[in-house]
Amino acid sequence: MAVSIEETAVTDAGFAALVAALDNYQQPLYPADSFYSVSVEEMTSSETCAFVAKSAGTYAGCGCLYTSEGKIAEIKRMYVDPRFRGQGIAHRLIEVIEQKAQSLGYGELYLETGVNQPDAISLYRKAGYRQTTRFGNYSPDPLSIYMVKRLMGQA
Repeated sequence: MAVSIEETAVTDAGFAALVAALDNYQQPLYPADSFYSVSVEEMTSSETCAFVAKSAGTYAGCGCLYTSEGKIAEIKRMYVDPRFRGQGIAHRLIEVIEQKAQSLGYGELYLETGVNQPDAISLYRKAGYRQTTRFGNYSPDPLSIYMVKRLMGQA
């Protein structure tokens, strides 16, 4: 089935529902002090570009380009509904987020994921991300994995 990727507002109800599903998935995996989600409210007051994947009008996945106060471009809120996994949606979302970051002049794109999410770690490695040191405002956390990718065409 054809899947489209669209930029949307962080206040979009379908996007918010996917973010809530992501939180429900991740919260049992990590203690509260290792949970680094960014709320929809926080995203509305920052430089955030939200994207959704839709299949036949149904919200299938989401991801964001989030720019922190330190002007670090970061992938946040990546999630694909389990009913739509295995169709390459996450890879397509990453590509669109990378293109957006490049168009805004960012040379690197960072992300934080957790040790209890091996599928996410594998996805990011396949997309060309490599492990790096803690960045931005993250606290040292043995349950976090920090990754970065140099974007093509950037210095």
